[in-house]
Amino acid sequence: MGLFNVVDVPGEPVCRSCGRAGRRNAQFRFGACNLRRYRVGDFLEWGEWDAGVPGRPLVAARGYGSPCPHCGFDDDLMFDVIIEHDIVTAVRPETGKIDYSGQDHEWDELGR
Repeated sequence: MGLFNVVDVPGEPVCRSCGRAGRRNAQFRFGACNLRRYRVGDFLEWGEWDAGVPGRPLVAARGYGSPCPHCGFDDDLMFDVIIEHDIVTAVRPETGKIDYSGQDHEWDELGR
């Protein structure tokens, strides 16, 4: 995957292994991929190791969820990281409605 950013996932997903809820984050590639940590509402940085194009009206980036903070189980949670005009506006469980497979990168400009 190379360099990436990290976004905090709102809420506390429940682990399929231990059944405990816990805070998670998701790795994604859009903006300056410099290992920066974001939250919903934050502006993306640009300028170094960029992935994507700044200023896009609506983008979804594939987010790879972190393992359970309690038992370490990697339940392969995937997220859609929604970015509007360079602001992280949502992080939600991936539903499959956004097709990342047709891309040579892990983000998609929506509403085109």
